[in-house]
This record gives sequence, structure tokens and C-alpha cells, in this order.
Amino acid sequence: MKRIKTATAVITIFLFSTCHIFLENDPAGNPENILKSLWKDFNETYGPMGVREKNLDIKWDTALFNQYKEKIDPKWESANRHFFELCGNMLMVLRDSHVGLHSQRYNFISYGTGNFDFEQVKNHLINNGTFAGDGYFLYGTFKTKPRIGYIQIRSFDHGDSDINLRVAEWANDINGIMYALESADVIVIDVRGNRGGFDSNMEYIAGHFFSVKENYIVSKTKNGTGRNDFSNPVVSAINPSTSKRYTKPIVLLTNRLTSSAAEWFTLALRTQEHVTHVGTPTNGILSTYIVRPLINGWHYTISVQMIEDTNGICYEGIGVTPYILVEENQLEEAITLAAELAIQTR
Repeated sequence: MKRIKTATAVITIFLFSTCHIFLENDPAGNPENILKSLWKDFNETYGPMGVREKNLDIKWDTALFNQYKEKIDPKWESANRHFFELCGNMLMVLRDSHVGLHSQRYNFISYGTGNFDFEQVKNHLINNGTFAGDGYFLYGTFKTKPRIGYIQIRSFDHGDSDINLRVAEWANDINGIMYALESADVIVIDVRGNRGGFDSNMEYIAGHFFSVKENYIVSKTKNGTGRNDFSNPVVSAINPSTSKRYTKPIVLLTNRLTSSAAEWFTLALRTQEHVTHVGTPTNGILSTYIVRPLINGWHYTISVQMIEDTNGICYEGIGVTPYILVEENQLEEAITLAAELAIQTR
């Protein structure tokens, strides 16, 4: 997720002005004070801290800071590579792949790296399927089950489109896909390996699979230093598209690399009765993140929201568990399930 969903200007001012409050007292910029400023900002600004402490059985407390402070070598300077790794290792405790540390020479992503082989599906599709939306979509029907449609959504990013557009130009290709697959008895929507992107693209695409308007998430943004200091909740809903829609049975396929806006997409589609969620749990990084500076010139990303579904459940750190668990690469099982759903609804 790359932008805050309906946040107030006051919240934004707090988030960025606190950089000055937290960091201005350290003109020397020595490693211990840099580490302390980093720890303190996460302690006071990181949105899902309480939930991750509970879900992952971790503690972000003074004892944690002291543990890493003791590992600092007095000979290190503020730009030392080993000190960079030490800071990164402290952030890794959160297991949040929206959290990262970056310098001109080094990059550290705290958790959840890995790749998904998007090409593995093509051999299952008639004529290897068709790409659309600047390559963000792959769609078609299965060789073994030609009445079952397939749509792979690789990302919800803006790609080469103007970032100021509410909906990226590539996302409009979902309309043509709807017509191409309108006769399918069931569609498998695959967001395995989808790392997220912009909620505007996600909501636009999701609306093509909605039969009725539904709320799908409740978001709160950090606006104070306490664990429970948040803005008033904002409820987000998706309307059924006014263009061509598909509301016959859908199998939604996820894995551990399904992240961020793709997890919002997952929660959205789960509100629809014709959608069956299959696969492995998602990543569990639903909060928006922002970029903050450290006084030695490094930058870090920090999650600043609490995102819950409409039942009040926050999936940070644990991910959204499918209704039916299917192993990571067992697409055949999803196809079989889709065929069974198609038979049941005839």
C-alpha cells in the first residue's frame, strides 16, 4: 500500500513533524543516539505495534533497545555497515516487510522477501493465456477445464501510468477481460505473489467481481505517541462496477507473498458470497507506510495504521487465512475445486 486511505492533514502533520521532535537533540549523530531515535520513533509511531506484539509474541520495549545498544562497537561511526545491519536486525523483530532501512550504499528489508514464479501458470492455459494491462494481467481458460477461467493479477501498482490518476490506465483492461471470460462457469483469480500497490486500482478491479456493495476494512491512523493513539476509524466500501461484472462462482488464490493492497483485495472479495478463498495465508502487512529520515542520512519506512476487517480482526503479522488450505504451488487443486463449484451451481 503506498498511500494513506482518507487520512486528515492533522495526522500527516503529526507524523512528519515528530521527526524533528525525536531527532533534533543529537547533533553528534553517534550510533547509540541514532539507534535510540530509531527505536523511539517505532515505539511511538508504529501503528500496529500492539497487535504485532500480541500476534507474534514479541516485545518492543526498553529491554529490546538495551539488547541492541550493547552490541554497538565503540569504534563504529554512524555510517558503518555493521551498525546499519544492527539497526536492521532490530527492525526485523517486527517481521513487517513494509519496514525497511535504506542508505546510499545499503538496503535492508526487514522480513518477507522472496519471489513468485508468475510464468509457472502459462502452461496450464490454452495458448499460454493472454497478457493485458501492460503485463499486470494474465488471463485465459485451462487446457484441462476449458469452462474454467483464470485471471492472474500481478500487482496493483500504477506502472507506467500517471501516478496522479485515481485509476491507472492499465487497470481498465479488466473490462475487456470480463467480456472475454463471461461464458466461463467459474473463474480462478490468482493474487499469489501480488505485493500490493494503490488502493484505487485495487478497488476499481475488485468492483468487477462484486454483486452487492459491502464495507471491507476499517482503518485508523496513528496520531499520538501512545499505543492506542489513533484517528477516528474510516470505513472503506466497494461498489459493484457499472461496467461488465462477473458474479458467478470465484476461487480466490493467495499465498504468503500476497501483500498489502492485495490483502485488502482479499478481504474485499471475501465479503461476496460467490467467492471462495483458497491457498495459503497472506503476508500480514496491511498498514500504509511512510518514509522517515535518520540524522545520519539514512531513511526508513514505518507502518502507521491499524487495519481491521469489518469484524474487528487485525491480520498484521499473521495474514488472512483461506477458507480452504491448498499448498503453495498446487494450482491443480484450485482448478479441481473450481470445477466442483461450477457443477454445484449449474
